[in-house]
Amino acid sequence: MIDRALVYPFYEEVHLRRGRTVQRPVVLVSIGDPSLTFDALVDSGSEHVLVDSTLAFAAGIDLSDPIDIEEIGVGGGIVEARFMPVTGYLHPPKAAELEPIAWDLDVGFIDGWRPL
Repeated sequence: MIDRALVYPFYEEVHLRRGRTVQRPVVLVSIGDPSLTFDALVDSGSEHVLVDSTLAFAAGIDLSDPIDIEEIGVGGGIVEARFMPVTGYLHPPKAAELEPIAWDLDVGFIDGWRPL
């Protein structure tokens, strides 16, 4: 159980057809190398953690022998993800002076990631 609550910024997406605004949390994370941080959009409906394969290169993660390769539907399209076991880090919001929380997870790396 996590012993602290943190408030992260939100990305707002306006659905004109539905007349409402959807807010999705944006968190500061890193994989493999805790000093290589980036913003990640939280999709609570996703079964996978997916990132562009260039982040693997930057973090020193070798993708030549993935534990699994899977085709996954994302945003109405199909992408191929190479999954690797890595250590993930959830960093606190920049104003909080706390250490990141680390955990082991499988990350799917996608070549040429783009929003669909």
